[in-house]
Order: sequence, then structure tokens, then C-alpha cells
Amino acid sequence: MTGTVQPFDWRHPQPEPSEVRRAVARWLSALTQHWTEVGRRRLGLALQFRPGKVRRCYVAQAFDDLPDQLLYYSIHWSDHASSLLGIPRPLALVLTLALLGESTDSLPTDRPLTAIETSLWEHVLDREWLTGMQACWQGSKSPSWQRGPLEPVPQFSPALKQQLTVLRAEAQAEWAGAKTIVVWLLTEALIREFFAPAAPATETPSAEALAQGIPLHITVRLGETLLPLRQLQQLRAGDVLLLNQRLDEPLAVLVEGEVRYRAWPGRLGRKRAVQITAFWES
Repeated sequence: MTGTVQPFDWRHPQPEPSEVRRAVARWLSALTQHWTEVGRRRLGLALQFRPGKVRRCYVAQAFDDLPDQLLYYSIHWSDHASSLLGIPRPLALVLTLALLGESTDSLPTDRPLTAIETSLWEHVLDREWLTGMQACWQGSKSPSWQRGPLEPVPQFSPALKQQLTVLRAEAQAEWAGAKTIVVWLLTEALIREFFAPAAPATETPSAEALAQGIPLHITVRLGETLLPLRQLQQLRAGDVLLLNQRLDEPLAVLVEGEVRYRAWPGRLGRKRAVQITAFWES
């Protein structure tokens, strides 16, 4: 066994597997292209979306560096897989005004949406963004993408209930020289159902394969000595025993009680270790 021990940053969860990261990145690229086309062809907006960062984080940290102006909606991919989509209010206003035929040269000032604006914006979200996403989905299983209600306190959204970590996928939106961020929080159940690679078909292992997997007990012998019973009965804490093992000789490594290898002692990280140097020759 070779290698060095790397310190682990307990403030962040273990990163997602590379296969999952690549699958989410491909989906995010197709998704942002679709959103860009919706803005240009359907609403007449020179609105540009680009894929951003994808990272795994604890739910408690998922909102730390996000602006307060995001509108959050639960998006259900299936009966068992949910997510949380966050969209900036100014961006929602731009899309709503475009639906009404009104143009603007810049992102509007952030403000709460009226009831009518909210209804029009959710129409754009449902009919243009979510329904049209089926065309850019490349997975083997098609999500349903059913929108839930607006989440006033996203940290306590039912979509994130009992979730320790989420995969945070970001998209950068640029309009009239201004940039903003759209964020999609994907739950672990969603990742497993739609982005995790399919498990390969398993075959019944052969007897040889089963035998290769049987664990064997390995012992490293530090040394030996002989003591008379009288001296053994007088041993106390702090006494030193002189072994027959020389410092310039490798140690014996036993496999199931039989000496098989020679090895030098050392350490790997904070644990003791040995380095095999040769087979044991009687």
C-alpha cells in the first residue's frame, strides 16, 4: 500500500462522483441553451444563459452566498424526487413584461411581484421553461417537472425535508450587461434516480472469485524472548524486555500464523505500517 494521507475538510461533504458531475453538467448545458432559445424566439429577448458551477453542499450552507431576491419553487421530478429552483425576481419581471409585449433596456429594480405579475410569471415558468425542457432532456428516464407553490422560506421547504446534502447547480443569466444567477438545488434522491449511472448487470461469482475475496489474518511479529517463570511473575509496568530481533533486520510477516514475508516497520499518516521487502526464505 502506497500513498499519503490527505486532510479532509469536514466543513464540506464528500464531492459527488465524477460520473454524476458530468451528467449534471451536460443537462445544465442543454437546459441553459433551451432557456436562451425561449427568451429569444418566444419572448423576443436577447437574454443569455450559461451553465455555472455544480457542487455538493450541506443544505444548511446551500443558501449562504445567494441573494435574497430569489423566488423559490419546488419542482417535482417524480413521486420520490424533488428539487428547489431559485430565480431572481428582476429576471422574472423581465420575462413577465416580455410576455405582455413590453420591452426594457435593463433589469428592473428588485421589488415584490403583484398578484397578476406572479400569475403571468408562473405561466412563463410552467409553459415555456418547464414544459419545453422535455425536448432537451437526454436521460433514459423522463422527469415530470411538476411545479409546486412559491416557497416563502426555502430553507424549510418540504422538498428539502430530511435532506443532509444537495447538489447545487448554477446558471448565469446575462441581460443588457447585467448578470444574475439561477440556482437549482437537487436532492440526493433525485440524483440517484436521474443522474447516477446504472448499476452493471451482476453475474454469479465463481468459486475462485469467492475464494479470492476471503479475508486472511495478517500478523507482524516484532520479536521474541525467553523468560523463566520466576522472572515472568515479577514483571511490572515500566520493565524492559530485550527481544531477539535486531534493529537492522526486517520483521517477520505471518499470514494465518505462517511466516510468509519480510517487512520494515514505519508509519503511514497517523497509523503504524510495514513495507514488504521480500518473501520469507527458511
